[in-house]
Parts: sequence; structure tokens; C-alpha cells
Amino acid sequence: MPQVDALKKISLSIRLRGDPPPVGEHPARVDVTFICGIGREGITPFERRLAGRSVGDEIDLRVSAPEMGIFFEHLAPALAAVVGSRDAVHLDVRITGVEPADGREIVKAMAEMASQAEGRCGCGCGCG
Repeated sequence: MPQVDALKKISLSIRLRGDPPPVGEHPARVDVTFICGIGREGITPFERRLAGRSVGDEIDLRVSAPEMGIFFEHLAPALAAVVGSRDAVHLDVRITGVEPADGREIVKAMAEMASQAEGRCGCGCGCG
């Protein structure tokens, strides 16, 4: 079974634990797909927590607001919908897909990350 590793396409289902957000504010769950290992420093702390795991594996995360930008790095904009403006979050992360990424997907993901580095993501994560 394929495992989470650099330059693989990873799909996750991320669910907010604890009190649900007020109706209409933020979804309690988000699905995210990304290329692993293309962060500014390579693999992000979040990706390190996923490394070596396979489809169906789940992890439990607790992250405070000051750590979110560093922990999730370029993935923070994708998670902003579920995280919202909380001081801290408790997340259930389920790996729903691990597959090889083709060259085009890697280049596209790196281009998107470069636009975030230019401050265009608007997520407030500190990635710009």
C-alpha cells in the first residue's frame, strides 16, 4: 500500500473536533489534496506527522493559532475554511488517497505556492 512521502499526491479529509462552528460560519469538515514535500523547507511539520502513513490512517492534531502558519505552511489557506479564527483547533485527519504525482501536478503546485510566497494567498498565515 502506498505511503505518504515527498512528491506524492495526498488527499485528506479533515474534521474539526469539539464545538461545531456556528451555522453558516465555517464547515466542520474539509477535503484537501496537495503534493507532499514542496514547502519552503521541504516537508512541513504537518507533512512529517503524515509521513509513512497510508490510506485509511487517521491522526489526531491539536494546533494553536500562533503555530498554524509554521505547522501547516503553504497548506494553511486550504485549511482556513475549517480552522476559521479560532485560537486553537483540534482536528481529526484521515488519509483518503496516496498516489504518485505527475510532473505537471508538481509544477502547478509549486507555481501556486510561489504565488502564496508573493503574499497573494490572503490567508493571514504568514506565508507571504
